[in-house]
Amino acid sequence: MTDILDVDLLAFERGDAKQRQAVIDGVMTSLATGFVYTKHDLSEIMLDETYDVLERFFSLSTEEKSEYVATGSRGQTGYTGLLVETAAISNTPDWKEMLNW
Repeated sequence: MTDILDVDLLAFERGDAKQRQAVIDGVMTSLATGFVYTKHDLSEIMLDETYDVLERFFSLSTEEKSEYVATGSRGQTGYTGLLVETAAISNTPDWKEMLNW
């Protein structure tokens, strides 16, 4: 079994040419197995606050969440409700809801 690589994306942004190439190589290798594990510079406080906001949003009624549907965005922005999307290889609607921004 191949180990999951730990790819530091900040090295691509802040590093030299050798470090940027290492990030590219790491991402390409990881994508070959289907997984990319990355580091980021988001604080735990920011992540916790974001999850709290999302938890409150998804606790709203369907009618309230529907106010955030972005017409014409094809699910790329705004709220997408349950049973709206399907997987590429299926005709069965997905039991998922999303908020993209």
